[in-house]
Amino acid sequence: METENNKNVDDYYRRQSRVSSTFDIRSLDLKICIEEFNKSAKKGVILCNEKGIFDSSNPDEIAQFLYDTKGLSRKQIGEYLGQNQKTLVSYSQLFDFAGLEIDDALRVFLSGFQLLGEAQIIDRIMDCFAQQFASCNPEGNLNETTAAVMAFAIIMLNTDLHSGKLKQQMTPAAFIKNFRGVDSGKDFPKAFLLGIYERVKANKLKFNEQEMKLTAFCSPQKQGWLIKEGGRIKTKRKRWFILKDGCLYYFESPEHNEPKGIVALERNTQVRSIGRSSFEIFNQDHSSLKSNKRVKHGKVVQGQHANFMLHGENEKDTQLWIEKINGAILALTLASRHDKQSVSEYNPENENILEE
Repeated sequence: METENNKNVDDYYRRQSRVSSTFDIRSLDLKICIEEFNKSAKKGVILCNEKGIFDSSNPDEIAQFLYDTKGLSRKQIGEYLGQNQKTLVSYSQLFDFAGLEIDDALRVFLSGFQLLGEAQIIDRIMDCFAQQFASCNPEGNLNETTAAVMAFAIIMLNTDLHSGKLKQQMTPAAFIKNFRGVDSGKDFPKAFLLGIYERVKANKLKFNEQEMKLTAFCSPQKQGWLIKEGGRIKTKRKRWFILKDGCLYYFESPEHNEPKGIVALERNTQVRSIGRSSFEIFNQDHSSLKSNKRVKHGKVVQGQHANFMLHGENEKDTQLWIEKINGAILALTLASRHDKQSVSEYNPENENILEE
């Protein structure tokens, strides 16, 4: 049975989903910046500035990037926000907490980054959260000061109830007792505090990367092994390929998190069968494919490939790769014509215009 607080949080996400992202997820530069950010937030921000993704001197633009961009490491976002107060303030102001209970609002707030650092850093983050929560709920029973106290207490309660390290958990009575006189010398209504306790007990707030693993490669159009031919040196290497959001990524294996290279499909990109189990990716105008690859010491360089020659595991799998890549290219074309057409939502199996 769906709980009331889950409905409130779901309503929040439905409101937010109406706002389209400022950043083009199909931009190859953006994908490279995401990779760099996920290794080092500071270096990622510098690279984003160099690539023209945003102005790194503008905390509002950085905050919008952190808020909008899928695939960013929650750990790196948390570290950056903890060290950059102006960006933290701007980031907090992007949330609309109107009508949410404070624990639900905190759950939404912490879904975007991993809470890290010393107590002083957590205090600063909770202060910014509290300011925005109180601003969004001016008629509520929490002001900035009491909201900050409450937010920190909720984090402590969550740890107490769900860490598994304490033999004796905090009781509802003990939680309520902690707030005696906090509301300008008065007590909060017991029903209000008990509601927070019960919701946190029933639904753990997730703080770390392992609990809320966000990845840029979930739900791909297709993934699997392909043999890739080299460019100038005609070597053949078996790589794990993922087709996602108009890009073809290849990895050393499924266990590796960082791609060895990326090929960005474009509207003039084509794919054709070569024999029974091979296919070629190229641009119709004979220009170089938009690609990047990782070389020694993790350095990323721009590829100079006029084509990519790939070999599938068998004829059936090869034809499926061709069909899916053609579908991704077609989706890019439709997306450029119709803003409402989403690349990620497009399913080529619903169309009957793919070439055999």
